[in-house]
Parts: sequence; C-alpha cells; structure tokens
Amino acid sequence: MRGFASLALMLAVLLLAIVPVRASPDVFTDDSFSSPGGLDGVEVVAGDVRLKITPENWTQTTKADFEQWENYENITAVDLDYVKLESTGEGWSTLENAPYSSTYCVATAGAGDYIFILRGYWSGVKVGVGRYNTATGSGENWSDPTIEWQEKKHYFKNGCSMAWDNGDYIYVFAGGSYDDTSNPSNPTKHEPRYGFWRFSVGNPSSWERLENTPWHQGPGDSLVWARADGENYIYAWIGTTSKNRGRGCGAKFYRYSVHSGHWDAKPITEIEKLYCNNEVLPPYGADDGSSLAWTGGDYIYFLPGAYAENLPPNKERYFARFVILENRWENLAMLPYNENPDTAESDGVDDGGSMVWNGGDYFYVLKGGDGNGDDEADNFWRYSISSDSWEVLAGVPLGPSRNNGTRLGYAGENVYYWHANSTGFWAYTPPKYRRSGYFTSSVFDAGVISTWQRMSFEFGASSGAALRVWTRSSSDNVKWSDWVENQSGDLLPWENRYLRYRVELSTTDEDVTPILHEMRIAYVTKIWRTGTFTSQPLELGHVENWGTLSWEATLPENTSISFATRSSADGSTWSEWAELDSNEIQSPTRDRSFLQVRATLRSLGAATPTLRSYSISYTPDRAPPVQPIEHVALVVAVGAAGIVAVGVDRALSKRARHA
Repeated sequence: MRGFASLALMLAVLLLAIVPVRASPDVFTDDSFSSPGGLDGVEVVAGDVRLKITPENWTQTTKADFEQWENYENITAVDLDYVKLESTGEGWSTLENAPYSSTYCVATAGAGDYIFILRGYWSGVKVGVGRYNTATGSGENWSDPTIEWQEKKHYFKNGCSMAWDNGDYIYVFAGGSYDDTSNPSNPTKHEPRYGFWRFSVGNPSSWERLENTPWHQGPGDSLVWARADGENYIYAWIGTTSKNRGRGCGAKFYRYSVHSGHWDAKPITEIEKLYCNNEVLPPYGADDGSSLAWTGGDYIYFLPGAYAENLPPNKERYFARFVILENRWENLAMLPYNENPDTAESDGVDDGGSMVWNGGDYFYVLKGGDGNGDDEADNFWRYSISSDSWEVLAGVPLGPSRNNGTRLGYAGENVYYWHANSTGFWAYTPPKYRRSGYFTSSVFDAGVISTWQRMSFEFGASSGAALRVWTRSSSDNVKWSDWVENQSGDLLPWENRYLRYRVELSTTDEDVTPILHEMRIAYVTKIWRTGTFTSQPLELGHVENWGTLSWEATLPENTSISFATRSSADGSTWSEWAELDSNEIQSPTRDRSFLQVRATLRSLGAATPTLRSYSISYTPDRAPPVQPIEHVALVVAVGAAGIVAVGVDRALSKRARHA
C-alpha cells in the first residue's frame, strides 16, 4: 500500500508541474515624476505634481499711478515716481557773488565755517583762491598766490581738486588735460602733471608742495581726507578712464600718508582706458563729475561720473563705496534717472557733477551738465546712507555746463553752490517735512472674485521715518471689510472682487521722510484652472489583466484630480483615452504591453491639488511558452522491490506539430 501511496504523490507533483498557475498581481508606482511624458499647466516641485498658477499683479510705480488716489493729506507724488511727505522751507537763497568765474578748471570745498573756491587760468588771473565765511556772510580772495610749480603750465587744469583735512589744511591736485599723459602726442605743449600741495585754511596764500602723485593727473581726479587705523590719509583717484585721453591713460586709486608724507608704492585699484561698451564693475572708472566723500567710519563714497565718452545714460548713474578695512568696493543704489527735456537723450552725471556729505545721513549731489556736459542741467539730489535711497530736491538756480570741476561745498549746516560759469553763489536750505501724511488708493477691480495673495512694497526710510500699509476688500464696491494692516511680503486674507490700500507715512525728524517707490499686489481670479500630467509610456511586459489605479494626493477645498489611461502593443499606436469612473483600469488588455496615465488637476482659485504618487496594479502573463498537449501518458516501471521509475510521455496536437 505504501508503494501505491508514493505513486499517487509523484503523479500529483508531475501534474502540478505541467498545469499552468494563475499569476499574482504586480504593482508599478511613480512617486517622483522625474521623467514626465508631458506637462500642460502643471509643474513638478519637490517630487510632487501641482497646478502651475501664475498670479496677476496690481502694480503702482509711477506718479500717475499713485495720483489716482481717492484721498490724501500732507503727501506728494514726484516726477521720479515715488511718494513722500510734503515739505516746507526748501529752497535756494542768493549770496554775494563769488570773486571769480571760469569756463574750465574749477573746484569747491567746505572747511569748517568756510567755503573755498579755486579757479584755473582762463583769462587774466592764472590762479584764484576765494574764501567765503558762512558765519559772517563775507568773502575774501587771493589772486596768483605763491605756488611752487614744477609743471610747464603754472595754473590748474581739468580735474583739479581740493579736500579739507578737518583741521588746518586743504589738499590740492593740479589736474591735467586729456593730452597731459605720460606719452603726450605734442610734448612741447603737454606733459604728465603730478602737482600736489596743501595750503592753510587760515592763510590761503601759504602753499606747501608735497610729494608728487605716483600717477599723472587728469579729468577724473578727486581726493578726500580720511582716518584709518588711527592715521590720517588722503585717498585719491588720479587720471581718467576716458578714451579721449591718448597714450598712457587710465585711472588709479592711491593712498597718501599725511604722517610719512609719502604715497603707497602700489595703487589700491587701477582701471585702464574704457569705452562706452565695456562691461564694468564697482568702482567703474573716473572722469568728469568724479567725487569722493568720507563719512567718518569705514566707508569712502564715490561718484564715478561720466567715466567714458558716449556712455548710455544708465551707465552715468553708478554710485559705489570703498570699504577701507576690507580693501574692496561695493555697489550702491543708482542715481535718479533724469531726462533732459531740451534734447532727445537722457543723461547722467557729467561736467560739474559734485557730492558733499552733511555730517549725518545725507549726501547732496549735483548731477552736472547734460548731453556731453555742454548743456545746462539743474538736477540736485539727496542720498540717504541708512536707507540706500535717493530723493529729488529743488534744482540749482542756474545749472552748470561745459566745465568739469566740483561746484558744491558744505559748511556750517548748509550746502553752498558756486556756478563757476558765472560768479553766481547760492546757499541751500533743506526741506522740513510734515510729521505725518496718508493716502488711500483708488479701487482696483479684478473683474471676478479673486484670491488676493502676496503684497510687496518698496520704500526707503531713514532713521526716524516710518511707513505703514493697510488693505481692505469688497464683493460689490459698496460694503467694505475693515482695514487690516499688512507688512511687505504678507499673504492677504481676502477673497473678493475689489481691493484698495491705504499708506501712512510719518517721521519723528522733520529733516527726513519715508519714500514709497512701488506697490505690488498679486491675485488669482476664482475661475476653474486645469492642467494635465501625462506619464511616459510604461512598458510593463506581457499583461494578462489590468487591475486598478490608486493615488496619493492633497486636495484642498474646490480642487480635484481625475485619471485616464490608454494602452498599446508597441508604444506607438494607442487606444483611446479611457476615463476612470472608479479605480478599475478600462483600457484594452489583449496583446498590450504599454500603458500611459494622464492625471487632470483642477482648481477653483489659488489653491492647487498636489499629486504625490500613483500606482498601477496589473497581472503579468507569466505562463511559459509550452506547446499545447494532446494527451499525457503516465509510464510506471514496477520491479520486485516496488516502483522503480515514473515518467510522462507527451503527445502534441496536430496544430502544435505543424506550427
């Protein structure tokens, strides 16, 4: 009996070996979407698929934009497209005429209660020094003082500059024309010029020649006194980067030690000749309008001016500063952009450009002439150090033109302006600002109910100045919500059709005002937005049956995701897309090895559904390629000891034999 039992067991095993077994399902999962077949209105972010919703923007940046306001008080919008507090008292007052005028080679500097002017040779007097006492309102002058000249021409030239050392001396550069290079084209008339002196504030007729500058001077000269590491220095740009200078040109930034009486052996910075199309980085270059100013700390501020000829206006607006302890330059906010109404061009700093520091938060800057510096321009600005921003002020009474050289000086508590083209001389009284003001914007209509998103606004505010912003919304432009205060960068809480904002400007210091440059509010209209993700063709091998499609997603309110599939035998010819009413995949299965998935994401408003992954279950066809069987014969060999061997004999059908 045991023999027959063994026989039955072996027979069962053999039959199981030749009977096909139904395959178990496989699962394909995509949870990174790293190789999508198509993205239409969606994007893959951090491995998830979401709708690509680009907000629209309500933006106000111009004077005309802001002046659509519904109401306002104590504020004003200006032509350079910003809003500030109203001011009183600003203006220029006429003083006693200066003793000199000159078409070329002029310089101005403040020293305590004095304003000094320096003129070069044009006709008559070769050197003129004027001193105006701001405390008494009286002036003196010295014509042709005794000066030790080593230069052929015993007078000052283009680029001559002055700097006060906050003590008893004013330091002076000789300047040099575009032809006064190290290799002049006409040596009988021109030569490199290195003259460097100082004279006493108390006695401008007493001049002392100092060590020659280490580089030949030119129209880009400017110098400033500064303290560093407990020592007194003169920092100076020497030369010019303009292509107008012939052979041997360029500008170099050097340091002179007052204690040792020597210039450093090597320049801090040097720049070769530049053309208008050269790409430049801070400090850019130096030519007409070049000015330096030290603010008593680690920074020296620099106005490069028209550092090359025929510059586009934007390149004449650069402003930079030198970080003394780190020995590097960094860029600052560009000067305001002004268009000359009398020409077809727009212009930046040029001949006559000047800069002075008021000892506090402000630099006062004169733009200089328009065109190539030949046309009068009255543009006058103020720069706030703390907010890195510019403010347009009342223009000078008579704009400079045609001659390079600084025109501004700061003394006492005022800015002084010497026209130089004439003997005109004026003092500037800075504005006094209202303590507070506000405006309420016009109503913005998004057209339909919208989700209001991020608010951002650009403003500058010196110490003591502040700016606050509120918003509110309405569905019908009649009944409005309460005002809600917002910070720049805030997401707004509104879902309505209409919006308005309110801005309040205030200051605790009547000398400063906050400035609003731009208001930008993003919103998304409440309409259905749709996008699709289409997978790459998924090659899954021989498939017996498609199973189900499941997914993981985040679905905020008023969002949805739906799916469709299609299949193919070769990855080229596809069935129609079949939408999934349930999770069951409806695409054809027979002889299909490829499947493609399409996910459609929908949203009403700003929220987006997020698809994190999807999975496809399917039953692969794992049956081996066995020929069809006509019959199976069991062969058993029985010996004296029992069963000796068992075998199976297959007979193939005709169809199989002739396949």
